[in-house]
Parts: sequence; structure tokens; C-alpha cells
Amino acid sequence: MIVDKKKDGGMDDLYEWIARDWEVPLEQAKNWIDQHKKFLKNYKKMKISTLEGNFPSNLWIRTFFYPGRSTIIVAPNGQGKTYFASWIMRKAMIFNPEWTFATNIPFYFFDERFEFLRPKNVVQVKSLSEVFSIVADNIMHSRQTALILDETESFSSSHNWRDSNWIAFLNISRHLLIRGPLLVYHATNLIPYELRTGQIGNQTMPIIVKDGERYIASSRTEPHFLHINSKDPILPYSHLGWGGFNPDVDVIRLERDLVSIDVRKAAQLIKKNLDKYVLNDSSMKESDEDEKPSEKQGIQLTCDSCGFTWNYKGKYSSTTRCPNCNHRVKIKKQESEEEELGARPTVKESA
Repeated sequence: MIVDKKKDGGMDDLYEWIARDWEVPLEQAKNWIDQHKKFLKNYKKMKISTLEGNFPSNLWIRTFFYPGRSTIIVAPNGQGKTYFASWIMRKAMIFNPEWTFATNIPFYFFDERFEFLRPKNVVQVKSLSEVFSIVADNIMHSRQTALILDETESFSSSHNWRDSNWIAFLNISRHLLIRGPLLVYHATNLIPYELRTGQIGNQTMPIIVKDGERYIASSRTEPHFLHINSKDPILPYSHLGWGGFNPDVDVIRLERDLVSIDVRKAAQLIKKNLDKYVLNDSSMKESDEDEKPSEKQGIQLTCDSCGFTWNYKGKYSSTTRCPNCNHRVKIKKQESEEEELGARPTVKESA
């Protein structure tokens, strides 16, 4: 028997990586990967016979991956948002092995050293242009694409994505029959208004932790909360990393050109002309600068309880609540910022 030394040696590196990442023994890391290998061989033949919250499991899966309507999972740091995304992806792969799952979740198998552990229908996407390219190719081959985006507020806020961008993006997603997207947020107030109110989204579902177990709460299915069983296996991912994502497509312009043509012609247009809609670094910077005069600059705050840092753009007052842990945080204004924004001076305390 010929042993692939490259793979064999690389596995030791992977076990050590997982052990450090999750702070578990090497044997536990090895068992996780062994379990994943068995899943790769058998998942197309597997079945899920259990009911989750008195609802058939596949109904839940299709709820999270509703075509063209984003579903939002929201919870503070450490509550298991990425864990859930990995968990539901694994179940969806069993029910729908013909789907392509595009995601920026930092799975270990996205590292080129461990590519042989990657399920063939799970692909890494680091930009919106990659997403549209994959979706267009799948449409031409009559395949469906499910999109899962982790740390959504990180890329949408850093690239000045507003409601108009989200509306255009989700209209395109609906037109191209994209499953989802499933979006992950840290706090409700970080979700764009149009998404948060359900005008262009499916549902916003918080994660609830009770007695060490996680549950997904949904206003439409109460009291049938979905139990994320901690004994269930998940796809192996690095919980200390983030895959990153760049929304590098002019979605407003693309939506305008796709709206009046059928889905196959839309896919053909994307495959042929996607480069025309891709924003380069300079154009994205110019777009951000154009928005600055009308945008509130905000104040960077750090919670002294949990360490969460965010850009506060609310009303000027003495305190606010941390979006991560709800701890009260003092707002320290800078004089230069107040003068530039024309803000009212702070009321000084008397000695």
C-alpha cells in the first residue's frame, strides 16, 4: 500500500492546529477529523430521521435557505453562531447533496494542505464576484447555490454597504434563485434597517443558550425552538479565525441590467460581463469618500466589560449600551469631532 506522506504529515499539523484552536487534546482533534472523513464517504446516503422542535428537519433547512430571502442568525460573541452555521450546513448537505454551498466560514479544509478533506460541493468565497461567478456557472448546469456569510457586519460596515446595496443584492439573489443567504450578526442593532424589519429578509432568529444547550428561536415557529444538539457532529472550522469577505460588485448597476431578463440569460450576462461590474480598490475608495460628507463619523467605543469595540453613531449622550453584552459604556467625545460635526458641547460637571 502506497502512503501519501504529504497527506500523512499534514494531518499531524492539522491535529495540532485544532488542539490549539479549540483547546482540546490531540486525540479529540483526531477523532473529529476521522468522523469528518466518514461523513465525506457516506453523507449522500445518510438520512436524518429525527424531528427538531416537532418540525421535519428538512422544513427547518429550507427555512434557513429560503430562495432569495435572507435569514439572519444573531447572538453575542461566543454564543455559537458559526457553530450553528456549520451544524445546519452539514444537515443540509445530507438532505440536498446536489446543492453547492458557498461560504466564507474558515473551515480547515479550505487550507490548501487539507483540500482533500473538503466536500466537493462546499466552496470558499472571499468576494461577491466569486459568489456571482459560482452561481452563474451553477445555473447553466441546473444546480442550486446556498450562500452562508459569517461576520456579516464586518464587511458590510467596512465597505459602506447601505440599505440600497442590500436591497439590490437580495433582489439579484432572488432573481438568480440563490438559497438564502444565511447571514450571521453579533447584535440586532448592527443589522441594516430593511433587513431587520423583514422588508427584504426572511426571518431574524436569535440563538438562545439554556442549560449549556443552544436553541434557535423563531417568532413564526414558537414554541417549536430548534435544538442545536451539542452531541451532533459539525463540519470542522477554526473558531479563532475569519474567512473575510469583499463585496466588490456594483450590485445596484448589476440589478438594473438583470431585472428584465430571465435567469439563464442573467447567468450568461454574468459569465460574460462580470468584470464590468467589479469594483477595484480605487473605485471602492472613491465611493467611500463620496459618502463621507453625508455620513455621521461616529466615535469608537470599547466595552470595559467584554472588550467589544464598535463605531458608535447614535445620539450624543453620556452613556450607551454595548451591542455585545448590553453593559453600559461611557461615551467620551473628542472636541475636534464635535466641532467638525457641529455637535452641541458636552455639559461639564461642576466641581
